[in-house]
Amino acid sequence: MSTDNMSQRRMKPKHAVTPSLETAWLVCVFGVVSFPPGCVGRVSTCGWLAGWLACYQLVSGNIPSTAGRKFRHDKASTIDGRRKGACLFCQEYFMDLYLLAELKTISLKVTTVDMQKPPPDFRTNFEATPPPILIDNGMAVLENEKIERHIMKNVPGGHNLFVQDKEVATLIENLYSKLKLMLLKKDDPKTNNLLSHLRKIDEHLGRKKTRFLTGDTMCCFDCELMPRLQHIRVAGKYFMDFEIPVEASHLWRYMYHMYQLDAFTQSCPADQDIINHYKLQQVGVSTPLSPSLLRTVVQHTTHLLARYRWSQMQFSISPCTGHFIK
Repeated sequence: MSTDNMSQRRMKPKHAVTPSLETAWLVCVFGVVSFPPGCVGRVSTCGWLAGWLACYQLVSGNIPSTAGRKFRHDKASTIDGRRKGACLFCQEYFMDLYLLAELKTISLKVTTVDMQKPPPDFRTNFEATPPPILIDNGMAVLENEKIERHIMKNVPGGHNLFVQDKEVATLIENLYSKLKLMLLKKDDPKTNNLLSHLRKIDEHLGRKKTRFLTGDTMCCFDCELMPRLQHIRVAGKYFMDFEIPVEASHLWRYMYHMYQLDAFTQSCPADQDIINHYKLQQVGVSTPLSPSLLRTVVQHTTHLLARYRWSQMQFSISPCTGHFIK
């Protein structure tokens, strides 16, 4: 089988999607979010539910006939196998699709799959393929770049998210690699490299004077940047006592706007899962956090409040929920 056929392959007939509706699923090892029935456009979190394969309709009601696409997100925490995990690409695509669901161009489902104990039908269809995976009308798209291209070209409204801006693309490129180098090397030069990159983003936002990277409307670059900023805030603080400088007021204002959006808060993993993600990379094991370490993480979360002054007001931000406390 060719590489292309491996990356875009048909599901086996017994698992194919019912053809009455053109359906797409995004399989990303996501933890489950509980949503109230009948919500249209705007969805609020009602809590976390246990178990993989519990499905929830994010956008329901009178969906136009052109919006008969359903997306399924599957992602599990490495701690309990139920919550949303800390996969950056999964959160990025979740945000992309959530924004389209809010516009009612698609219908969106969230499903959990514990990748340490995947259900038989998942193993049958995808074997050891790592998420994210997009399934559209029975065809699986397995590579990140192809998933982006598919959303842009084949999903209603997707082309509006994927704007062309070389300056912004270059600006946010390699930000995440600088975080990983800082966590790996644990030295001042790598920390300074990350700080310098964050200042460039802050300066760009200051020049633009807009809510988001390319304007006052969110695009794919915002869905890419904000999950990385969240990892920088949580993992940087926990492992290196690193904080985004208070002086980066434009960047803080940007995060303020992002923290108000359901697309981010619904897709954002817990601090514990972000920390565990890097713990597993450092120690090279696939076991969850020990109960004693987990207690430490939970206690540490209360100290991950960054204070900053914006619009002559003092706020605290919870890095996990984005809730502001004056």
